[in-house]
Amino acid sequence: MITLLLISSLAFGGELTGIIKNNEGVSRYDKGKPMDAYGYFTDALGELPFAPEIQYNIGNSFLQMKDVDKAVSQYRLAIKLAPGNSKREREVRFRSLFNIGAILASQNKVDEALETYQKALDINPDSVETKTNMELLTQGGGSGGKGDKEDKEKKDDGEGGDDQKDKQFSNKPRENQPQPYKGKDLSKQDVDRILDELKQQEEQIRAKDQKEGGKDAPPDKDW
Repeated sequence: MITLLLISSLAFGGELTGIIKNNEGVSRYDKGKPMDAYGYFTDALGELPFAPEIQYNIGNSFLQMKDVDKAVSQYRLAIKLAPGNSKREREVRFRSLFNIGAILASQNKVDEALETYQKALDINPDSVETKTNMELLTQGGGSGGKGDKEDKEKKDDGEGGDDQKDKQFSNKPRENQPQPYKGKDLSKQDVDRILDELKQQEEQIRAKDQKEGGKDAPPDKDW
């Protein structure tokens, strides 16, 4: 979830409030409190409505609450709000696509999962986790990921591997579980660049909405 927006005295007004709220949400998410995290993330969204990282964070909170449909919806919105080629936008798209692929794989939607993983791989060709999951899916490895290895070992030992698989999101390797973008120290130039990118994204989206004759801004707290 959100690493690129952080608590910093270099941001002002609502922007700073949004960053603080986001980072509070990250803290709650890390403590396994997705409902609390969701509340902070939606508050942050009220101040930074066009920040794709916050939409991604909300998706992760839904995923932690086992509401996969809402999680996928948020990930897709994060992708829509990060169309550019900057490092932060590509990272948001990659993480969102990876998590969507994991969800599809866990639902045994192999073709859709492979297609989504390929889109993620197009963004980050060096992702070993994505390649591994795709290989496991093409080999008939079920929902893929390291968790399946554990399931196989349990089957070999005569334990209920299928039951175990139903209880977990085995497609995401442990080291690549959905993680919040956490705040870290950035230089003034980094903060200025990120805030400038957000403003440019907002202007582009508003211009597109006006051209199409309707608004399609991300939701605030209407859940």
